[in-house]
Amino acid sequence: MFAGVTNGRQLLSELREMRRAWADRVAARQNSGVWLVADLLLRHPVVDASLVARELGRSRTDRRRKRVWRSPEVLAALDAFAARARPGPSLGHIRTDIRGGGRQNQRRTRDR
Repeated sequence: MFAGVTNGRQLLSELREMRRAWADRVAARQNSGVWLVADLLLRHPVVDASLVARELGRSRTDRRRKRVWRSPEVLAALDAFAARARPGPSLGHIRTDIRGGGRQNQRRTRDR
């Protein structure tokens, strides 16, 4: 089997297991919006209130500006997927910081 297919299947398996683990840890009604957000985080591991409202067809209730939420578990799974797909030694990853004025600064960091 192709390495890329195996890698993709591993990522899918990790994301499915992550979702099952969330279901075990979170105490919410089955029809709660929490589960819609959990599913959204699997597709978009970094979200803000506007994205959540738009994707779930709900009105935006959180008016705090520039606040974002992230799923470290999903981001770690995506990083591992990328690392497995990259040939040769690890080259590090690009880290994006948001600094004053919404300007994004990128810097390359090395794995140590």
